[in-house]
Amino acid sequence: MANFRRGKRPFFRELPAISALMFTTDPNNILPPEKRQPGWNRALRILLRTVHILGFSVLLGGHWFDLPRETLTPWLYLAVFSGAGLMGLDLLAGLDWFLQLAGAMTAAKLVVLGLIPLFWEQRLSLLLAALVIGSVGSHMPGSLRHYLLFPFLKRSIWGRPGAQNGRE
Repeated sequence: MANFRRGKRPFFRELPAISALMFTTDPNNILPPEKRQPGWNRALRILLRTVHILGFSVLLGGHWFDLPRETLTPWLYLAVFSGAGLMGLDLLAGLDWFLQLAGAMTAAKLVVLGLIPLFWEQRLSLLLAALVIGSVGSHMPGSLRHYLLFPFLKRSIWGRPGAQNGRE
């Protein structure tokens, strides 16, 4: 397996290793003992987060001021695709992101956003709730954000009962 921590490898050299992760059943590749962070991860994360905040803020402001749907559609797509990119980067580091508080808060945010088509008249309140969940989740200390909600699941996959919260 390629060493993702070096950060000195060109992006194209990491592609085979990244694609191999998608088709593996080895628990150490799916839930790695150490996070995989390609060298380009930080720059791409900053770019995606900036685009996501821009898209969501214009979308929220547009609903606040009752702009027509056609005007807000491109901003919705921008927020959705940049959010999916951020989620993809988190999953690239390891699927244990689903077991962490950050993953649970993202899932809660997606549920709240998924309620908007069902409760269209309350869309502003739901968008504000999603904003609060996202803001609190991204500004929590790392020890809380990466806290494993179900550490027994990770231990059972790895078969190492001594692991706690992803660290030994």
